[in-house]
Amino acid sequence: MKYVSTRSIYVICIFLVALLTVTTCKVEMEFKVTDIMLNESEITLSRGNTRKLEASIVPSFATNQEVTWSTGNVSIVSVSDGNITAQGIGRATITVTTLDGNFRATCDVIVVE
Repeated sequence: MKYVSTRSIYVICIFLVALLTVTTCKVEMEFKVTDIMLNESEITLSRGNTRKLEASIVPSFATNQEVTWSTGNVSIVSVSDGNITAQGIGRATITVTTLDGNFRATCDVIVVE
């Protein structure tokens, strides 16, 4: 009968544990925004009417898709999440800005009676 040394058994056990241990590696890639575009560059609305502006982030698979909307004159046009409402007669600029990179796109809004 042949005996196996304790040291050999220890080495075999360590090898088996290493072999059976599953190590996962999570790789997170961040894709930066390079531009933003709006579906309209100029629109005319009658007072009281609404329109939805659509923003497209470039690339479309950018990690951070968050944007902020603002108006140059809230008494002429208000904006919330791309939904614009014509408040008063005049002209105002709607701006959408990416949180990643501070890229901007604008739409001029003309409000008529």
